[in-house]
This record gives sequence, C-alpha cells and structure tokens, in this order.
Amino acid sequence: MERVRHAATLARHGNFARAAIELNISQSTLSRSIQTLEHQLDLTLFERTGMGTIPTPIGKLFLRKAQDMLGAVDDLEDAMRLAWRHSGATVRLGMGPMPASLIQAELCRQQIKDGVVERLVCQVHTGMRLRELIEADELDVAVCAEGSFEVRGNLHAEHLFDIPISMRVREGHPLLDKAILTADDLSHYPFVGAVLDQRMIKELAPQSILYDPVIASDDFQMLAQLVASSDAFCIFPASMQTPGLVDLTAAQHLTTPKSAMMIMWAGESVPKIVHSLRYIVASMNLAEPV
Repeated sequence: MERVRHAATLARHGNFARAAIELNISQSTLSRSIQTLEHQLDLTLFERTGMGTIPTPIGKLFLRKAQDMLGAVDDLEDAMRLAWRHSGATVRLGMGPMPASLIQAELCRQQIKDGVVERLVCQVHTGMRLRELIEADELDVAVCAEGSFEVRGNLHAEHLFDIPISMRVREGHPLLDKAILTADDLSHYPFVGAVLDQRMIKELAPQSILYDPVIASDDFQMLAQLVASSDAFCIFPASMQTPGLVDLTAAQHLTTPKSAMMIMWAGESVPKIVHSLRYIVASMNLAEPV
C-alpha cells in the first residue's frame, strides 16, 4: 500500500523531487519504491519526458484503480481514529528504549492532533520488565525488541516492524582509521547504550562489551550528545538523526543490521491500540513496516 501511495503522489506532482518532499522521504527512496512496484507488477507505470515524469497508458489505468483503493484505506484509517477518540478508556503503553526513541513522540503528537491527550500513558522499560507489567495487568500493550522478553502463559506477541541499526562514533574518532574492526579494537573504548535487564543478559545475550555499557540510559538523545563529545560508541536506530556522529561501518559485522520490534499483550482478544499502532507505524516512514 505504501508503494501505491508513492505512485499516486508521483503522478500528481509529475516530479520525483516534489513528490519526495510531500512524502517526507528521499528522492532515491521514492525511485526505488516505484521501481520495486513496477517490478512486482511487471509493468512500466511511468516514463520520463521533457515535461516531467508522466504515467504510461497502463499506468493511468493502474492509478485510477489505485485512487479507489487509497480512498478506501483513508476512510478505514479515519474510522479507526474516530473509534480510538471515542473509546473512553485510558491506554497504558510500554516501550523499550529503542522503539521509544523513534515512536513515542510521534505517537503522542498524533494523539494530540486527533484531540486525544488524556487517554494515553507511556512508560519506558526493559523487555522483561514490560512483560511483567503486562502479566500484572499494569500495562495494556508493549513494544520492544524481539529476544528482550520471553513469551509465556497467555502472552501474545507479533512482529510490528524492523529498526535498521548502526554503530556510531564522533567525527574524527580513532576507530574510523581502520578498515576492519574486531571486538578487541572496540574494547579499548567505552560502550554506552540502553538500559538492559541483567536477567536478559544472563539468559538471552552473550557476554560481550555490547551487553555491558559503562553508561546506560533510556535517553538516546543524551547518549548521542555523550558520544559526540567523547570517545564512546553506541548503537543507534539508523533513521535517528545524530549530528556530529558517523557510522562505524568497519564494525557493522559485529552487530546485527536490524532489530525486530514486537508488540505484545495478554489475553486472546487484540487490544484496539494494536490496530492503531499498526497504522501509526506505517505512516511514520521511520522503518520498514510489516
């Protein structure tokens, strides 16, 4: 659906640069999205001319059908927002540090924009603590990294989206001079990162410097400032803006390229906020949605 919306926006503007600005994505991302859509359909939807980028005859047919489909999706999203606004219940939402750094502010902003400012309570905890709060009926749903909690009892979890991640250091850091880095190279510099549950470290994670930060915080903005003013390194969401920092590409093989974010809740019925979160995440363009 996202690629269909990209195609409709490009057709309306007739220009990749203007369409990308409206969609709040890069021009290269929009170009890859259109190419992928054309490959999936085995059709050429657009052609570049002196007058701009215009739909082909088959592209015009596709876009007429696509507008009907996008209209139906917009109507569904409006209905979901209306149902959320009039639900009358306080939703207790928990998040792990990394998804909170990307999602929490936007989620709250959208709630305020929709006129819902008193019905959402957000907390940031480790995955295992979030699981315990859900089991104790102190949270309704939680979003955290896969592997940071154990699914048990009547707990349900599903994949919500992926966060590409990258290891970053300040500009001019000594580690940037090396083509390939080892764990021993990193061990000479302090690692800072999110707060980790010691039980998770013991049960689910190998013992390494990447699981033993010398400074742990749930505030990724503070961590970014710390890394920018020291020789420390940290793992950040790749889409997170961190002025003064650069990717430590020579060490990317020492960590996973992305982190899978899960949404979990207790009981058989799916909480209404799960549906709302799916729509909100899909609209944010911060990571590849499911």
